[in-house]
Amino acid sequence: MKKDEEDINVNRKSGDRVDFETPFIQSIYDTIDYLRDEATYILSDLEENVDDLHIEELGETAVDHLSDFVDDLSQLKDEVFDGDDLEVVRDMKASLNRDADYVRRAKRKMAKLSQEDKMVDSYKINIRIIELCNKAINVNSKNNEAYYLKGRALMNFGQYDEAINQFIKSLALSDDVEVRLAIGDAYRFNNKPIDAIAQYEIVLEKDKNSFKALKGEAIAYFDLKEYEKSNELFKKAESIDSLYGDAQKIWDECKKNI
Repeated sequence: MKKDEEDINVNRKSGDRVDFETPFIQSIYDTIDYLRDEATYILSDLEENVDDLHIEELGETAVDHLSDFVDDLSQLKDEVFDGDDLEVVRDMKASLNRDADYVRRAKRKMAKLSQEDKMVDSYKINIRIIELCNKAINVNSKNNEAYYLKGRALMNFGQYDEAINQFIKSLALSDDVEVRLAIGDAYRFNNKPIDAIAQYEIVLEKDKNSFKALKGEAIAYFDLKEYEKSNELFKKAESIDSLYGDAQKIWDECKKNI
């Protein structure tokens, strides 16, 4: 590791990381590097979509990122430049960990996938979600939300085995119902209905009125051609919330086989 004075003036290729001995200098460098990364992403997005620009989406993205930049700079000012406690400086690297910020951005991207907007590039968004989650995991390997969101993005690519691995990592850190449901769905989409049912049953043991678990299990039993059981579960799900789309079509087909 070089001394700080040497590091500041070191010749290096773009993208190479510089490590400083002083936590204070390292924290400032990490913050600038983080902001530069986000700015590069915005400019790349503009360049790729300049011929087919969606003004409303661009405006929303710009406001989101600018707001994040202001938060970052404000945090840097409050925690370092206005701090008179040496402990603040020593803890700077930890206090500026970015995993929560990366996860927040990934969640925002994931929310866009549920919007019925033809301008939304689902492939690009899923790639970005995975990138953001990887960044969060690099900062904090115990961020369960990062593994969960990465798993959902991988599911959207049909990479079910890898998605399940990510969900299991998330589950090991926090036993969350949504993660259990996601594992069940991944098994079901991967043509493993028995494994899917096992996950849905765990959720139903905690909440017997879980609409998502009942619906998922009903579809899994349909895939096993156990139509009576499937119909029973569809009825329970329907009593809680309305079935629609593919679930309704599968139930209609199920009733024809009884």
